[in-house]
Amino acid sequence: MNYKNLFGSFEIEVLDNKQGKALFKVKNDKGKTTNKTEFELFGLKEGTYKIFCYNYIILAASEY
Repeated sequence: MNYKNLFGSFEIEVLDNKQGKALFKVKNDKGKTTNKTEFELFGLKEGTYKIFCYNYIILAASEY
């Protein structure tokens, strides 16, 4: 997300909840992954969670 494009799309992909493995993915406006970072996250089921951001405000999926 930058000052020219105020909309951002991100994903958190939980790979293994027991070991706390997850990926944070940054997507561009065409849906292509531009950056991936592995981090520890516990408490979410394995799967992919989408996060939308507009003008630096995180939107719930029902608001998008």
